[in-house]
Amino acid sequence: MKYQLIVLFGPPGSGKGTQAAALDKNESYVQLGMSTMLLNYTKLNGHTKEESARISRINEQFKSGGLVSFDDVVTIMKEKFKYNLKKGKRMTLDGFPRTENQAIWLSGLITKEKVKTLFIHFDLSLSTALKRIQNRYFVPSNKNIYMSYDLALLDCKGDEKPFQRDLDKDMEIVKKRYYEQYSMDKDEILDGLINNSFVDMLDIDADLPIDDITKIIEKKLI
Repeated sequence: MKYQLIVLFGPPGSGKGTQAAALDKNESYVQLGMSTMLLNYTKLNGHTKEESARISRINEQFKSGGLVSFDDVVTIMKEKFKYNLKKGKRMTLDGFPRTENQAIWLSGLITKEKVKTLFIHFDLSLSTALKRIQNRYFVPSNKNIYMSYDLALLDCKGDEKPFQRDLDKDMEIVKKRYYEQYSMDKDEILDGLINNSFVDMLDIDADLPIDDITKIIEKKLI
């Protein structure tokens, strides 16, 4: 097993989710998408006051397009991470880290658990990110990402219809996410992990065709 963890880092629309799905299908990597984990968490019934308060805070951040707090994110992340390690499962991590503090925290967790990690940086411009996000759709039954309505429709079952997430419809929110979740802290995030002996780094030009990017990653895994 060359890598137990693959971290997919880049702006919205850079193809992180698409490559995570390919790794899940072709290499049996369990997907830990931060956005999906947070959304699923908000659908739970809080068993304690602390959990209920966390769910309420995350919902408010989703509505405003802001960032979920550090403490809330790492609490959920640590729980999922350790669960999969205990089960002996390989993982992809998409949407985390998004800040320097998260990167330092993740680096510490990787070191503590001695997890061999590949950190992939998807470099994508804002203009290309906006174009891609305007054209991406999801299918309710699988939540996979499709780069057109027609492609998504092919995988719909029964009366399903492709949909766009609310977060993707407002371009001002998308721009905010691009800068707050990627551009502003990019260098600090990379610095937080680059010197970790358990982490290998791979930079990818995310403007390349999806199939070409998949081949680059597969070559790195051999």
